[in-house]
Amino acid sequence: MFDKLYDLYSQSALIRLYTRLLRELNRAYLRVVISIEESVFYSLMAIILTTINKLVIKDVIKYAEQIIH
Repeated sequence: MFDKLYDLYSQSALIRLYTRLLRELNRAYLRVVISIEESVFYSLMAIILTTINKLVIKDVIKYAEQIIH
């Protein structure tokens, strides 16, 4: 009887350990996904801002050329 109880206890301890490991793996995975999403967002923002800056600079140059001529 004690052997069966010990086996059940061991199995439940293993299940608790596995669920804890899975929970930690999920947290780590979410951290990685969130950091990737943030880096992609910042990269897109940088691309958008540099594009806007190039367009603005082109407009400023055209406006300056019109004033000069």
